[in-house]
Amino acid sequence: MANLITRIIRKVTLQQYLRCPACKRTLQRAIDDQLKKGQGCPLEHCAFKREIRQAILESKTPEVVWNIDKTEIFENETITFSWEVLYAKKISISGLGEVLLKDNRTISPIRDTTYTLTIQDYKDNIYETEITIKVYPAPEISEFSASKEKILTGDEVDLTWNVSNYTKIILVADKEEIDVTSMLSYRMTPPNSITYKLKVTSLADLKEIESEVTVQVFNYVDLTISADKTYTIQTIPVTLRWDVKNATEILLQCKENVLGAEYGSPVDVSKTAMIKVTPEETTLYKIIAGNELDKVEREILISVKELPKITGISLPALPGLPDLPGLPDLSALLFSLSKIDNSFPISKFLQSRETSKQYKSLLTGQFKNIYKIITITYNEINKHVFNILKYGKN
Repeated sequence: MANLITRIIRKVTLQQYLRCPACKRTLQRAIDDQLKKGQGCPLEHCAFKREIRQAILESKTPEVVWNIDKTEIFENETITFSWEVLYAKKISISGLGEVLLKDNRTISPIRDTTYTLTIQDYKDNIYETEITIKVYPAPEISEFSASKEKILTGDEVDLTWNVSNYTKIILVADKEEIDVTSMLSYRMTPPNSITYKLKVTSLADLKEIESEVTVQVFNYVDLTISADKTYTIQTIPVTLRWDVKNATEILLQCKENVLGAEYGSPVDVSKTAMIKVTPEETTLYKIIAGNELDKVEREILISVKELPKITGISLPALPGLPDLPGLPDLSALLFSLSKIDNSFPISKFLQSRETSKQYKSLLTGQFKNIYKIITITYNEINKHVFNILKYGKN
């Protein structure tokens, strides 16, 4: 045993004085020189290359490089971190065990976790460094709603929400931002249709999430109805007009024989603002205008008088006019009519009738008298119609 120890000591002692065939230096000199330079011997066939490298490694303090994309995450999120340790003999990471000096891992911690890196250098010294990953519950908007999604102008609406894991809540109404962090609801009176936005900031201000709700605002329907006349006689048309605002549909109904009658089927008149009607009897007209939330009805009564009926005119005896057979009944020709036309040309009517030469010669002197009587009668009829149309009375 003593001989073995002696041989080892001798070998080590001899190594101190042996010279490298390449660089001509002793081992200690080579180590000292290369430690100063901080690198191994550059000569390819250096006899002390391994010893120099080991001496350099033992002289260095381990250096650690951590690379991690973030140290604060939400539950169920993953992160990737990598590392590189220089001048270390071996390393290990808590939870991962012994690892390579240069490597990476993708992890998904479920709670706050501290990862400890343990380093052993070439002198068997131990070093530790650590990194902590904070895990937060993710923010959540489980509800954001309006008490009514469709309202009329001037109505109020309550906005409510249910939010968790947040530090701040902002309600955005058009360009206005309202801090509602300490509230569970907020009442608004929107003047127009609007989309409200709820902005929620997570714990540690890591993230912002949003939710939206739209409230539609409808204006009240405005409707007026009129007619160019509310009294008429049969066959003379009436023009109905209406002015409608804020309606999406306009319907027209009418009811004849007003007492006890039912309205007829509605007619869609949304694309027009007037209509001509020719009622045969007194009729009640109704306009119905509406949108999704409001509906307005307006009625107008059109009184109708029957067409004047003239059964005939008795002409007085005309002096000098013989009682000739075949003389036409002028009253029947002129006034047994189904309607009155203000432009009816009586004179042309008379002149257009075929009359025998005998009648022409006999009527020449009396024609003016006959025409005068007929004209007066016709004017009376026109006066009667005018009174009905203008004043609604006979």
